Amino acid sequence: MSACLILFGPGPRFTLIAPVQAWNPFDVLLERDSNRAIRPDLALLSDTQSASLVVGRCLVRKQWSYAGRERHDQARQLFDDLIHRRDFAAIDVDTRWYRAENGLRTPGHFLSVLQRIDLLLTNRLHGMVYALKAGVDWCLSPQAREAISSCREAMISELGEVKRKFLAALARVDRQE
Repeated sequence: MSACLILFGPGPRFTLIAPVQAWNPFDVLLERDSNRAIRPDLALLSDTQSASLVVGRCLVRKQWSYAGRERHDQARQLFDDLIHRRDFAAIDVDTRWYRAENGLRTPGHFLSVLQRIDLLLTNRLHGMVYALKAGVDWCLSPQAREAISSCREAMISELGEVKRKFLAALARVDRQE
């Protein structure tokens, strides 16, 4: 007695390594790929609604400097509730890229991800600063993105002066030694 196997959508996946002529215990086999047929993946037929916003979640759990006054858990719960209510696609990112467990190994990796998200939810100052640098804005309007870009350019210009002063101070220290 043979069986019928038709795979639609998510579920168990079977790979037919042997040629279908050598092993095919099924009455009907609609394979994605075998030695006799190649078909597009059925995932392309899945019923998806319009794409969700992609939200980055950049959180710190606890900070010793708050000495018992921290509300990090409450912030995370509020963010999670918002993500759930709005059905956002969420990914966790960490400004401490060197400790991240998501494969982001450099500041460049971190910024590349930020530049592709629509919204960043963060309880970290550095998360907000990086989001500004990447042009991410909470209201997603063209006017707000323009304001953010202008703000970012002004900050970069200002930081050029900070960099100049820092390098001058280093040069003075070198001359003194």
